[in-house]
Amino acid sequence: MASVIHALEGAEQIDEQGKRYLLALATEALPLDLAEADAARLVESRRPEQLAKALQEAAGQLESIPKRWKQVIEVTTETLQSLAVEGPRSGAIEAILTGRMFSPLNRPPDPTPRFFISNTPICTPGNLTAVSATVKAGKSAFIGAMIAAVVTDDPEAVDTFGIRARNPHGHALLHLDTEQCAFDHWQLVTRALARAQCDAPPDWLLSYCLTGLDIREARSAIDSLIEKAHADFHGIFAVLIDGVADLVVDVNDSGESNTFTAHLHQQAIDFDCSVVTVIHTNPGTQKTRGHLGSQLERKSETNLRLEKADEITVVWADKNRRAPILKAHGPRFTWSVEAGMHVSTDATPGKGGRPKAFHDHELCELLPPEGLAAKDWLAVAREELGAKETAFHEARRRLQAAELVAKSAITGRWEPVRRRP
Repeated sequence: MASVIHALEGAEQIDEQGKRYLLALATEALPLDLAEADAARLVESRRPEQLAKALQEAAGQLESIPKRWKQVIEVTTETLQSLAVEGPRSGAIEAILTGRMFSPLNRPPDPTPRFFISNTPICTPGNLTAVSATVKAGKSAFIGAMIAAVVTDDPEAVDTFGIRARNPHGHALLHLDTEQCAFDHWQLVTRALARAQCDAPPDWLLSYCLTGLDIREARSAIDSLIEKAHADFHGIFAVLIDGVADLVVDVNDSGESNTFTAHLHQQAIDFDCSVVTVIHTNPGTQKTRGHLGSQLERKSETNLRLEKADEITVVWADKNRRAPILKAHGPRFTWSVEAGMHVSTDATPGKGGRPKAFHDHELCELLPPEGLAAKDWLAVAREELGAKETAFHEARRRLQAAELVAKSAITGRWEPVRRRP
């Protein structure tokens, strides 16, 4: 208690009313006059503290990930500018809350799902959907199937892994690829059109390769594209973001992850559309990457999982607000040499992992940026690639000789070698 009083005495930027409020909280005794005080003044008194916190978080990020200093500075600048101009909104919040108060007579219209898997709705307007996948589990094929389900004119005649969708009003379908190179992005959309048996894309299919843009540019581009698509096509059907982790500086930063997830959710609400995000799971686990993955799981109405074994990918979902999609009944797809693309299958993957030989680059891709101990890397390789111990160590030695991986002298972990551009 004494420390609180001492801190308040030295806090010149906080007015007397703010000090009384904080002191009341510390003693758990809130005077009636303070309880009725103007909240706007209290918010104003906390702004210096919020500015200081933003700078402190930026300093921590610069220390932990110095190579991304440019993105850290850009994101922090946006945060500081937002805090600097944000002011009390007196009657504005009351007007907002009036429209959000429950009333038995004010029933919102039933949401029309944008996508189904079989008969289970997985995306409704105003909501997020998260798709999580292990490395090389077929997430691009799944996103391509979602696109095909919307653009096809003959849904009964095409294979979209059980995904169904209709866009009768021709609203914009926005696909944003932040991970793949320009050719792979082109190939994904081309295969989606072939899957849909569509000779040419409809004008409302808008697909962009954003790979290589820095975080500020990519996020600004997405916001701009959403606004323009909404205006041009009188609405948005859905936004598919393939690689949402590339849109934050640090997936483990709770403040940044929470703010960005809230922004995506607000976009879904404001533009009355579904926002579908794709994020990787950590190697060897079902846990999505960092705090960003956890927050997306919490805020998404549907959490779809893609798991691959014996070259067969299973789609299922257990963390949903609506009906789950049980793994035993989930859609399955596998690569077909004859079709030149992934196709649906009724086969059930075995429990022994993938029996075929793996490529060295697949083993390298299992390493996260922070690296793994040899035993942990082996455990992941066994689960993801069906690797035997002898084959694992032989491949590891080849990767080391090719200077694609190295063992850190500080942590003892094996890490991917980053090439300078």
